[in-house]
Amino acid sequence: MLFVLAYPELAPEAASAIEALRRRHEPDRAALVAVHVTLVFGVAGIQVDALVAHAAAIAATERPFPFTLDSTEPFIGAGEAKLFLRVGQGDDSFRRLHAGLYTGILAPHLRSDLPFEPHMTIATVRQPVTLDSAQTDAGRLDLPLAGRVRALTVAALDGPVLRDLEQLSLAG
Repeated sequence: MLFVLAYPELAPEAASAIEALRRRHEPDRAALVAVHVTLVFGVAGIQVDALVAHAAAIAATERPFPFTLDSTEPFIGAGEAKLFLRVGQGDDSFRRLHAGLYTGILAPHLRSDLPFEPHMTIATVRQPVTLDSAQTDAGRLDLPLAGRVRALTVAALDGPVLRDLEQLSLAG
């Protein structure tokens, strides 16, 4: 499975606080991948080189941009519940990148049943009621948190390991 992620630059205190929340409320994913915003969600059947070339072309259209994480939002899905930090400022830039990435070779993989809402997942649990603890902990974050995105990363999930394959600078 291939992904395109944005690993943001955050103030050290903000990054530490988010990582601590993730280690507590989604330890498996926190061990798998650093703080990020997912722009392309797990696709198969595409060659790595083709995805890198496509993502590089899209990255070249967007300048590095600031963003903020403004609020928390629960998401209840099939079999699990999540807590998101929602993007405020920079939402439009994330949406442009997502829309651009899901053209060309990725167009058939766009999930129209799940509208893209730029966010950072900070908790994943099996029972929605257990999100209460994560929401309490997230309430201690000094929102909004500011960051900057300068690059996209193409990554591959091979079994239990996520490997960053290529970092693509935003250059628009």
